[in-house]
Amino acid sequence: MIKNKYNYIALLICIFCLLFLLNACASQQPQKFNQTAKKLKFKKITVNGKDFPMIYFTREVKKKYEHLHVYLGGDGIPWLDVMTYSEDPTPTNPLVLQLMNQDDVPSLYLGRPCYHGLSKTSPCNYFYWTDGRYSPKIINNMRDAIKQLVETYEVKKLTLIGFSGGGALATLLANKIPHTHAVVTVAGVLDTNAWIQLHHYSPLKGSLNPAEQPPLKQHIRQTHLVGDKDKNIPSSINSKFLNKQYSTEIIHFKQADHTCCWEEYWPKIVKKLKNHDKKLNK
Repeated sequence: MIKNKYNYIALLICIFCLLFLLNACASQQPQKFNQTAKKLKFKKITVNGKDFPMIYFTREVKKKYEHLHVYLGGDGIPWLDVMTYSEDPTPTNPLVLQLMNQDDVPSLYLGRPCYHGLSKTSPCNYFYWTDGRYSPKIINNMRDAIKQLVETYEVKKLTLIGFSGGGALATLLANKIPHTHAVVTVAGVLDTNAWIQLHHYSPLKGSLNPAEQPPLKQHIRQTHLVGDKDKNIPSSINSKFLNKQYSTEIIHFKQADHTCCWEEYWPKIVKKLKNHDKKLNK
């Protein structure tokens, strides 16, 4: 009886220590992300939405951009395990920064509300990076921030580029920002319900599902990049979204999975986007 009691106490201590270490690791993610941004010579700037402040990273800060690419990252670390939410959801893999580093079009990376060290700022709480990660409040806050940036930089045309969950954000934002003329998703989740069912995740209560929204406006050109080896977001789960769209191009990459090998492909993808823009401007 005593032995079992001590074993139980020891188990609780181990669980507590594990959770402490996991949260400690998660809290270091903004620092790791910032270090990568600094190494790539991106400036870190704060922009205030209606409800939340947000962080964005950019190399250039000047006026009158003919065209601006806005990069949107993945969901990061919303959960440490099935029962424990992360103290800071900032992505561990700065893949989107690496992609933006290869883009010679004026670009910025817009972090989500409560990410990049802002998880303790009001009104942030774990709902906004777990069940509510695509909630109207998050989408509207990001919309308002992008509109501010469009005005600040005097942008004429906007392309939204979203990786993974950032693909959901890009499609949810596109119709809300008049300057948007193109959307690019990279291994994007475009039907959150189908994605949840595939992985047996709990429903994202309070979030919007891109597949259940009206199609993107006809003038918005869509390019969806798919990794044929992607087991996290296989292309088949996005059919409900894709089947109702207008100007849509789906490009498959046979050797790509969810994170590999987008950095390798990115220079050619950027060149393709620029060629599209030249044709549009003629």
